[in-house]
Amino acid sequence: MPYTYPDFVTHIAIDEAPGKRLSLTISLKGRGRKTLLVLQKNPSRANAGISDHTVNRVVNYCHRNRKLYPELREIGNLVFLNLIPFYLTDSRKLHRLPYNVVDPENLKVVEAAIRTSDYGILAWGNPPLGLKQEYEILKTAVFAFLDTYGLQSFYVGSRSASGNPKHGQIWGYSDPLIPWKP
Repeated sequence: MPYTYPDFVTHIAIDEAPGKRLSLTISLKGRGRKTLLVLQKNPSRANAGISDHTVNRVVNYCHRNRKLYPELREIGNLVFLNLIPFYLTDSRKLHRLPYNVVDPENLKVVEAAIRTSDYGILAWGNPPLGLKQEYEILKTAVFAFLDTYGLQSFYVGSRSASGNPKHGQIWGYSDPLIPWKP
């Protein structure tokens, strides 16, 4: 069953290349002009025409909690990016891809978004099977961008035993928005 975007979403823009999504930007009805970057693991299937479980969970979390957290109050756009840009619903299979998941084009998009966003939420979860080393390379690059540009960032709910932020797919709507401290 395909997911539809919530009715308070007014516009969807996507930047993609064959087999990968570099960014998904969602505009919200009647909101401010600020941009919230959401950095996840890898895209499942959301595109300009259909959403997916994780994107809807994150969009609904931000909508439901906009009065509780000042950082969410004036968000007009959500920009979804991923550590790994390749479409694959089951991230346990990412290690089977015939190319390197550390994608230079994607890292340029991530850096540009970190430089221009107002806030960020880290939501990538633990590394996919067989990609721990590549995941560490990607996380290190993201942390360097965050440090360079000083983007105020958060995570939702909790961190894993290895320190990774909870994946957006499993956020609870009442989970707290917590400032990220490396």
